[in-house]
Amino acid sequence: MPLISVIIPVYNTEKHLKQCLDSIVNQSLKDIEIICIDDGSIDNSLNILNEYKEKDNRIIVLTQQNKYAGVARNTGLSVAKGKYLSFLDSDDFFELNMLEEMYNKAETDNSDIVICAWKNYHNKLKKSTKSFKIDNKYVAKSPFSPITFSEELFEICKPNPWTKLFKHDFFIENDLHFEDCICCNDLTCICTAMTLAKKISIINKEFVNYRISQDNSITANRIKNFDSVLYAINKLDFNLKKHNVYDIYKHTFFKKAQFSYQFRGDFPGKKALAKQMLSDELYKYVTDTNNYNKAIHKKRKLF
Repeated sequence: MPLISVIIPVYNTEKHLKQCLDSIVNQSLKDIEIICIDDGSIDNSLNILNEYKEKDNRIIVLTQQNKYAGVARNTGLSVAKGKYLSFLDSDDFFELNMLEEMYNKAETDNSDIVICAWKNYHNKLKKSTKSFKIDNKYVAKSPFSPITFSEELFEICKPNPWTKLFKHDFFIENDLHFEDCICCNDLTCICTAMTLAKKISIINKEFVNYRISQDNSITANRIKNFDSVLYAINKLDFNLKKHNVYDIYKHTFFKKAQFSYQFRGDFPGKKALAKQMLSDELYKYVTDTNNYNKAIHKKRKLF
């Protein structure tokens, strides 16, 4: 059993894939498996994966038709053997000591989830431009039970998988998986995991380099797939009720739902689609711009 399974969905990222893979194969922690899932790439990505596989027997290459990153991650999960799970997007890259430090923290604290900080890596400037540290009030309590911050749990960090290390058994026991949609396929999974963890730890170091300023990225085109955002909100609503934690985390869930809704800006048909897909209570909350603007102003003052 490897200590960590690193799962990397890959789709048409030939320009950045080698930097991504180099950041994993050269990790200071060597006892890992690297599961790369080619999601129907039509560029040279699959050839690059096979080239690296020939040089490193820790690399596993899987292929599938283009079904987006969520399904690709689930494909990787189905074959993962590591004690812990790490996720990385194929246009981003890790610092070389990330996995070792995250693993040691998980083992020391016996945590289900370890969270780290991250930084933006500007694709055109070829350098880091902004850091995203975690608020010290959460760091000071690490490790903590999620109920400690029940009303603000989803504000601790963004619902991405790549700043987190998960205990594999925790994923299996709670039947956690990513959603089959073009964007926001991680929101439901990660937020659900945050509520179900017995213990969460934080390392406030910027271990992840998140590439920005790519015009063709999924993130840059989220407005075109707004139904995926609403689907993720609905599914998280369902999961919280399914696991009987809705009443505990309703406040932080509603704030996360509102931010996800308002963050995409306004465009024709937005409210009508939300009215169709969300419950009346949730629709009323997420479309309340006054409360949203107050929350954003308060957050800016804090930072």
